[in-house]
Formats: sequence, C-alpha cells, structure tokens
Amino acid sequence: MTRPLPRFVVCKQLKNGKTAFYWTLPSYYRRLGCTLHRDADTALGSDYNAACGADGQSGKACTLNGLFDEWDAQRRGLPIEDRRVIIGTVDWPSLAYKNSNAWKRKVAARSRPDYERVMRLLCETLDKKGNRTGGLCQANRGARTCRNPQAPRLPPASGS
Repeated sequence: MTRPLPRFVVCKQLKNGKTAFYWTLPSYYRRLGCTLHRDADTALGSDYNAACGADGQSGKACTLNGLFDEWDAQRRGLPIEDRRVIIGTVDWPSLAYKNSNAWKRKVAARSRPDYERVMRLLCETLDKKGNRTGGLCQANRGARTCRNPQAPRLPPASGS
C-alpha cells in the first residue's frame, strides 16, 4: 500500500537509494507571483512522518500548504484572520527576513542573536505617543498603504 502525499509534495529517489520528499509549487502559481518556493525551504527530508505526517495530512508539508493557502486567499481578496504581524508595518520586514532562506544562508548562527536583538530593539521602541515602533505603518508620501488603516503612520523624513 502506498502512503498518501499531501498537495504539492513529490517524492524522488536519491542516488543512495533513499526516497526524499520535496514540496514543489506549480508553475501556474509562480507566474501569479507566489514566492513561497524561494522564501521557504522546500526540501522536506527523507523521513515520511516528518515530511508528511503519519496520515499524510501534517508535518512540514502541511505548514507549507497552510502558507500557500494564506497567500492564495490573499490573492483572491479573501480576508485573512488572526494575522500577528500586519503587512506594511515595521515588524513585517524583519519577520519576513528571519523566515527566509537568506537568513539561514547569509547570517551565521553566531551572529543571529545580535541581529535578533537589534530587530527587537527597533520594533519595541516606543514613540512619543507611546506606540510601538514595530506596529507603525511604513507607508509614506504615496507609497502603498498599510493593510491596517488604524495603524499610526511613521513621520515623514526630515530631509525632504
């Protein structure tokens, strides 16, 4: 009996004889602008239970499929519930970078605590009104607006 594979998961035979599992985003969604295949590690490993879960509905593949479903719902204009970091705030780029493959490749494990401390220091700083800097919207002077219309705006740059 073959085990079920979650959506977008393929298995490939390696040279050493083991079977490895990969999460592959169809080219249709790549053309629509989904960058999940570049932002997340799509190699799920050779352990079926870790990659797909015992029932084929959990594991690393379930996490990637959940992220894809969120992207797809956003693309179709459906509301996304329970978003912890709002796109367009100061918190968002630091979280996106920490979750990317670039963070894992370019920032040494020894340096990561320093990077995280500086990001946390920036985002947790309070402005004169008592708002967290991380919750402020980055949009200024004609830039794309923040997804949270109630989010306070950053003050304009003083040099322009």
